[in-house]
Order: sequence, then structure tokens, then C-alpha cells
Amino acid sequence: MRNAQIYLAECPVCVNAERTAAECLDRNRFKVEIIHLGEHEGRIAEARRAGVKSVPPR
Repeated sequence: MRNAQIYLAECPVCVNAERTAAECLDRNRFKVEIIHLGEHEGRIAEARRAGVKSVPPR
């Protein structure tokens, strides 16, 4: 099983779109972790290292 991490920002429209995309992943093939960066600010650096271009300011 592969890991799939989805980082969410605080935009309500983006959150809905990103959650919809996450629901499309096959849960038998992917362990999906949804990380809301507004609630888990300690993971912003991790998101940047993973290639996320837009993150909420600290």
C-alpha cells in the first residue's frame, strides 16, 4: 500500500475540491492522509519539502 498525503489550505473552495480528489483514490491501494495546514501548522515545512507551492502564512 502506498501513502498519499493531501495538504489542504484554508480556502473553503479548495478544501472541498481537494477532499473530493482524495475520495477518488482507491483506498485499497493508497493510505490517504489529509493534512489541514491551518490546523497543523507544524507540518507546513513538510508540505513545502513535498512540493506544495502555496501554504498558509505562519
